[in-house]
Amino acid sequence: MSEHHYAAVDLGSNSFHLLVAEWRDGRLEVVDRYKEMVQIARGLDGHGKLSKDTQTAALDVLARMGQRLRDIPAHHIRAVGTKTLRAARNSDKFLRKAQAALGHPIHIISGFEEARLVYQGVCSTLERNNQKRLVIDIGGASTEFIIGQGDTPRLLESLNLGCVVLAERFFKYGPVTERAMQSAYTAACAIIEPIARAYRAEGWELAIGTSGTMRAAAELMDAKNKGLISRESLTRVVEQTIADGEVLHASVPKLRRDVLPAGLAIISAIFDQLKLTELHVADAALKEGLIQELLGQGAATDTRDTSVMHLAERYGCDLQQGQRVAGVASQLINQIPLPPVNGIPPAQFMHWAGILHEIGLHISHSGYHKHGHYLLKHHDMGGFSRFEQHWLASLVRMQRNNIKQALIIEQSQSLQPVLLCMVAVFRLALIFCRARKDPDIIPQLAMQSAGDLMQLRLILPDQWLDNHPLTALNLQQEADLLAEAGLTLTF
Repeated sequence: MSEHHYAAVDLGSNSFHLLVAEWRDGRLEVVDRYKEMVQIARGLDGHGKLSKDTQTAALDVLARMGQRLRDIPAHHIRAVGTKTLRAARNSDKFLRKAQAALGHPIHIISGFEEARLVYQGVCSTLERNNQKRLVIDIGGASTEFIIGQGDTPRLLESLNLGCVVLAERFFKYGPVTERAMQSAYTAACAIIEPIARAYRAEGWELAIGTSGTMRAAAELMDAKNKGLISRESLTRVVEQTIADGEVLHASVPKLRRDVLPAGLAIISAIFDQLKLTELHVADAALKEGLIQELLGQGAATDTRDTSVMHLAERYGCDLQQGQRVAGVASQLINQIPLPPVNGIPPAQFMHWAGILHEIGLHISHSGYHKHGHYLLKHHDMGGFSRFEQHWLASLVRMQRNNIKQALIIEQSQSLQPVLLCMVAVFRLALIFCRARKDPDIIPQLAMQSAGDLMQLRLILPDQWLDNHPLTALNLQQEADLLAEAGLTLTF
């Protein structure tokens, strides 16, 4: 395959999806699709862990998808996990095996990020205009609601409401009954109700449903209205499902039929809570959004950069100082041989951390690095995976005072020295930018490592430290703090 091919892998709670597309003549063309219904949401045991059988089935699917990805450039591939992998207590252990099976890093994304990517994917298949759209994506364990105008989302929500989870709760035993359907519908209404008023107040011109559940439901509607779910047809299908005790439509796969009654209950609740009369069904969803994101990150429109600048402006960060720290930190980190972190160059993390290092000042000067850590860890940041967001938050948290060892230890063993080294370089950049003006030099930086021991060496001009006694004191204090964390700094 050429440099023009892109691939997205969506590890959903219901199905795993693979999409391969080619950028040809100024537009994307889908060249391959592959899907298997793994239903990992059903594989969570009573302790919130993925069962061994579920893990085995998932790894087999990922190995098959991995074969398809071998000839596609690694930087043109993005794989993400959603609600169930966000919630599973043994998610980290499973992800290590999953990444080995797929042959590519897998990023766990937040519900906000999932909603944003779904909207982006749907919009990529629609006419480019300023129309106001409501997009709804029903997954196995969560449902995303987005209102946007044109290509820009305005309201984004990810609710703990999915067809697999609801099916396990209300339709696991015996045929579909009116009582079970009503109970599932009521439970769905209770989850949607808190956001319904705000969404109705915002309004929309076109309502769009996406996901396998939406498409399967549309297959059950009137033949003349394929691709459209109307209130009248939905009512008829729900009544027919109750009468039959199950979904009997031959075009719907067995695994989908098992969870579709729950999907119908969710769609009915959506219609009533949001006062819908009809819902147009789209083919595109999260995986198409991932492809669009890959295209954007290859150009000058990386969503993560936009999110960082938006936060900096929202919280009144000193952008001049942020850019200064970002520039010095990036120049320093580029002098030493550190590997990419989940595919991201360390200098990119330095840039983001530099821009946002003072975000916590919005709350209080006292402990602003702790406030910044909390904000960055929990904020909805478009384009960032959970790992990337937590890594960025950790850099901001450890920019001053004692280095919080717990944040380093929670990383995998191979990444612990990388994070410690990046923290050290970031702290050095802050020392050289302490006067809030451009430093008169960018020192040379070298790194040595022997086993678990790491050493950074700053090389400065003769007599420079004699003329900068405060910086000399700061460097000595920094060397003492880094030594406690296991890194030697000489200068």
